[in-house]
Amino acid sequence: AAIESNGSYEGKRFANETLAGVALTGAVFESCVFKRCTFTETTLHRCQLIDCRFTGCDLSLLKVPNSRFQNVRFER
Repeated sequence: AAIESNGSYEGKRFANETLAGVALTGAVFESCVFKRCTFTETTLHRCQLIDCRFTGCDLSLLKVPNSRFQNVRFER
């Protein structure tokens, strides 16, 4: 499943996705799971993440200007 700016994602599972260097604006993620995804130097601008879980993801240099995180868990 491609992740795009202004997209709305509910209950989706993303595994082994690479979003390195990608800039996303206005995306909404609700009850999503990200497993072993790469967000190296990714920018999430004005994005909303609600009830999401990140497991084993690389978040190196992730930028989140004006984004909102609500009940988001980060696990190894």
